[in-house]
This record gives sequence, structure tokens and C-alpha cells, in this order.
Amino acid sequence: MMKISEVMQTDVARVDPHTSLREAARLMRG
Repeated sequence: MMKISEVMQTDVARVDPHTSLREAARLMRG
């Protein structure tokens, strides 16, 4: 989970801060 969070924050955050929140919620929900 730590690795995924780091990768998402770096990859998604770079693309768009809003997308990171949307993707994070989607992954968290499953």
C-alpha cells in the first residue's frame, strides 16, 4: 500500500491533483 500511495502521489499528482483524489477514492472503494 505504501508503494502504491507513493507511486500514485508522484504519477497522479504530477498529472493533476484532482485526478489523484478521484483515483485514490476509486482504489479505496475497490
